[in-house]
Amino acid sequence: MAVMAPDSSTDRRIDDLDRKVDEGFRKMDEGFREQREEMRQLRSEHREEMRQLRDEFNARFVSFEARFNSVDERFNSVNEQFNSVDRKFDAVDARFDSVNQQFHSVNRQFDTVNRQFDTVNTRFDTVQFMILRYSAGLFGTMLIGFLGVFVTAH
Repeated sequence: MAVMAPDSSTDRRIDDLDRKVDEGFRKMDEGFREQREEMRQLRSEHREEMRQLRDEFNARFVSFEARFNSVDERFNSVNEQFNSVDRKFDAVDARFDSVNQQFHSVNRQFDTVNRQFDTVNTRFDTVQFMILRYSAGLFGTMLIGFLGVFVTAH
């Protein structure tokens, strides 16, 4: 086999290809560096935005918690006021029960008095009937007496 001498144009083309490949890799490396820098910048911006959102969320949560505690305190205050009103109603109910018992006692006394008045009314009715009867008898006797005097005088 015979060895041929390398062609200088082939060497130039290989050198040219080598430079182009090196230039391509350099451009790729530069592009990757730019992408990495953009990614770092975006991550930094994203982290800052997330930190701001977290801080805003925490501030709103603290505000909400304060409002909730305020509402809870008001609710407890209202509950205590309702409990106080309930206790007052219980006291009023107890007083009404006492008054009702007194009214029942007075009603029983009135029932007793009414029975006594019924007894008295019955007695008055009896007396009135007897007065009418005796009055009628007396009137009849007087009438007979006057008629007797009138008939015998004529």
